[in-house]
Amino acid sequence: MLSQQVKLRQAMAARGTLYFAADDGQLRRLRELGYQVMRVDPEAVDIRVLRVRRSGSEDNMRESGIVVVTREPTYWIVSGTLAQLRRLVAAGYRLEALAPGEPRPRWIRLVVGSQTDVQRVANLDIDIFSVADTAGRYTILGAALDMQIERLRQAGFTVVLLPRP
Repeated sequence: MLSQQVKLRQAMAARGTLYFAADDGQLRRLRELGYQVMRVDPEAVDIRVLRVRRSGSEDNMRESGIVVVTREPTYWIVSGTLAQLRRLVAAGYRLEALAPGEPRPRWIRLVVGSQTDVQRVANLDIDIFSVADTAGRYTILGAALDMQIERLRQAGFTVVLLPRP
């Protein structure tokens, strides 16, 4: 509704913030409507997900703020701002577009001890296919990207990777 009323272009919502392209008149109108508006550098907030041919170090990419979404045998799928991705290119990494169906999540199984733990897993944005309760132990079958699997392990969960059906 707001983007239609003020005719915003390239609107994108992320982490509770609305990013958009606008001219001075549109910005003035938003302020009149009571919105707090501030200019940001698109290089710092515009995020892309791309393939990076494996060369160099994953640690070097991470140090520059790049998030490794998944690891494949010959490439990584990464997420980063335009500025971060430009620095990767300058460092000699080769970026490519995603193939259809990418990124592909891994099939996983976790066994947790409570319904609270099931909720904690769900809060990490894991695709949960089923939860089986066996005498107070909950077996979760689902799918997750490598970055989500890392978060699960950092949260203390044991993740078992399953073969694709």
